[in-house]
Amino acid sequence: MKIVRIFRRSTAAVLAGLMLGGCVLRDAEVPAVTREMPVIPEETEVPEPEVVPEPEVIPEEEEITEIVTETEVMPEPEVVVTPVPEIIPEPEVSPEAEVIPETPEQVRERRITEELAKMTLREKLGQMFMPAYSSAAAQQITEYAFGSYILFAADFETETTDGLSAKMAALQEQAKYGLLTAVDEEGGTVTRISRFTQYRAEKFKSPRTLYSWGGMDLIRSDAAEKAALLASLGMNLNMAPVADISQNESDFMYWRSVGLDADGTAEFVRTVIRESAILGVGSVAKHFPGYGSVADTHTGMAYDDRSLDELRAKDFVPFAAAVEEGVSAILVSHIITASIDAEKPASVSAKTVALLRDELGYDGIIMTDDLAMAGITDYCTTGNAALEAILAGCDMLCCSNWSTQYPAVWEAVGNGTVTEERLNESAARILRVKYDMGLWQ
Repeated sequence: MKIVRIFRRSTAAVLAGLMLGGCVLRDAEVPAVTREMPVIPEETEVPEPEVVPEPEVIPEEEEITEIVTETEVMPEPEVVVTPVPEIIPEPEVSPEAEVIPETPEQVRERRITEELAKMTLREKLGQMFMPAYSSAAAQQITEYAFGSYILFAADFETETTDGLSAKMAALQEQAKYGLLTAVDEEGGTVTRISRFTQYRAEKFKSPRTLYSWGGMDLIRSDAAEKAALLASLGMNLNMAPVADISQNESDFMYWRSVGLDADGTAEFVRTVIRESAILGVGSVAKHFPGYGSVADTHTGMAYDDRSLDELRAKDFVPFAAAVEEGVSAILVSHIITASIDAEKPASVSAKTVALLRDELGYDGIIMTDDLAMAGITDYCTTGNAALEAILAGCDMLCCSNWSTQYPAVWEAVGNGTVTEERLNESAARILRVKYDMGLWQ
């Protein structure tokens, strides 16, 4: 390492040092001394005296820098460790997530959700009403957005197969979410179509008669023929099978039932539902919670005092079979069943609806029996049977007297007594059945 030292010297000291050794001091007194000059041989070249350069005049107080080199023990060089950058591995390129296609059920539920978000309150409520068909009611399908109609014998009497099917097709075209076209074609005492010879040479026999003649095989072929006839007329919902158990000839429901025990009736119900569905016709199991031996609710109120245990052991069994078979709807009667709800007919009883939902695990359409029947009008004297049925949890209102029922319900929607969420519940169930039947996509 070089170390620089700086010395400060006065100008006089520097000059004195430079003039030593033969330099003449000016203004000094010199004594007279005679010196003998030496003899210089000839031709001997006397060298000229060396010319001493004039000393450089250094201004006073000038700094002189002297560089002195010294040997210094150098410390060990500091080792600088350069950090090695962390090597970040390249992220693994995972294969693209496999797109799992929606299941048919997921597609259906997505479509229902999408449509409910777009539907008006009028459209949602319209899905819940099943008015009796007439030319006047048919003209109001757009105004009220009706989602279904029920036809009776008078609607078939003067029609032809081609003429009626054309009318039903025209109605379907006007229905934004498809149309359920229903009829009671049980066979035996309840036949709305086959009683007229332009549709069939003779009317269908009762389930009881058919079973006695040919067992479940004849039940199966009869159900298929009924479904084919309904489909040819543009009808897609049969208000059958009768799932009631009756073994006493004096019972009102005796000739309309198949006449078997609980398990036999359950097999009958499954068979009719399955065979009808093959031809695109839905089924309605009736009359929950079971008719038993009670009186006709068409003519007045009826009461059933059987215990809940008895109903579970017998009457509920065919309806549970209907649920398992995927029945389109279950119809509740106007009977007051004391062990379930001692105060209200089943069609307006929240307790009855809860039993169907919770105990039998049914989440499909719960439909009322016709709200024009005396069994319910005698109870709901205010004319609000449809409103009470909705508040109880029913989804579809069979109303041959719809024009007197609808205004009370619409008013309840307007004042919030019937909420939009409540309408959504029932509308979703109805749309689900229609989707599965191919009536809308």
